[in-house]
Amino acid sequence: ADLVRKGIAEGSFEPVDADTAAQALLSLAVGIILQGVLDPPAARWARVTQDTIGLVGQGIGRCGGPHQGRKQS
Repeated sequence: ADLVRKGIAEGSFEPVDADTAAQALLSLAVGIILQGVLDPPAARWARVTQDTIGLVGQGIGRCGGPHQGRKQS
């Protein structure tokens, strides 16, 4: 959660509940690892990881990176 708080303080992340965001990030990471271990051929796990990071970045990240200029809903 401290890393999320730091990102919020420096303006890299949107203001979100840092504890909840950290738990969600950890849950995503563990889920990807478990899926990769239990069913390795099911997906290209490196790509799944990159896509997940991109989606999280879109959700709490502030401008920049490959998703800059994305449409707002």
